[in-house]
Parts: sequence; C-alpha cells; structure tokens
Amino acid sequence: MPAATSAASPRNVPGYGSSMEAARSHLREGDTLVVTRLDRLGRSRRDTVATVAELTDEGVGLVLLDLGVDSATREGRLMIHILSALAQQELETIQARTRAGLDHARANGRMGGRKPKLNARQREAALAALRGGLTIKDVAAMHGVSRWTITRLRDAAAKAD
Repeated sequence: MPAATSAASPRNVPGYGSSMEAARSHLREGDTLVVTRLDRLGRSRRDTVATVAELTDEGVGLVLLDLGVDSATREGRLMIHILSALAQQELETIQARTRAGLDHARANGRMGGRKPKLNARQREAALAALRGGLTIKDVAAMHGVSRWTITRLRDAAAKAD
C-alpha cells in the first residue's frame, strides 16, 4: 500500500491547505494516509471530522502514529470513529455554550462587537456634509475616520431610504 505523509500543521496556516491538498490529490482508493496526530488532518475539529469522513468515503486508510491507530483494522476504525464522535460532541458543546453566553449577554443589554466610531450626531453631520457636496475623503478626514467608515455610513443610509 502506498502511503502519503502530511507534515502539515493546523497551527502552520500558511501553506497548510496546499500541503494537505497536495497529499490528498495523490491518494487513491486503497492507499493509506499516515499522519502523526489526528489534529493534523484539519484546522479545526469540524474540519478534522469532515476530512476523516471524506477519506473513509474515498476508501483511503488512515494511520495515526501517536495513538498507533490504523483504520485498516476493526479496532482502528472503531477508535477513529470514537475520536471523531468525541470531537464532534465537543464542538457542539462549545457552540451551545457560546450561543447561551451570547444570549445571556444580550438579555443583560450587552452587545458584542466594536463600538461605533461615530455617534448618532456625528453620523448625521457626516451625511449632511456628503449631501452638501463634500467628498468621502474630506468627510472622513473631518471626522477622523477612514473613508471606508463613511462609505458604509452612506450605503447604509441609502439602503434605509
């Protein structure tokens, strides 16, 4: 069985995708992908679970060196499925906790995200200046914000009208 090895790391984002894609492009049914750890298969748990499922569907074996798991054996397939299920459960638990935390914060009057650069009065003044014929660049300089901030403000006001 030919083996393709990927030394790509999810923590090494530059080049990661191309390394994994390159390794996967050479894999055929019956081949075995050898990785040092399960987390080397994806940038996130969700990505890892999806990659394991895709490899399985394509008939590609998987060997995890750190755990001594080989998907060619019954026990290895069971272990990979258990690890994938645990990773998926952990992902869903984190998502549920995050949603609950955001809902709780909203219920207490807190909103996430960055504070607006311009208050309501400044926004109205900026829009009035634009209507008065000033350029986006001039209005941005006048308020000490980027041109993009004024462009978004203008576009949002046009959409609201």
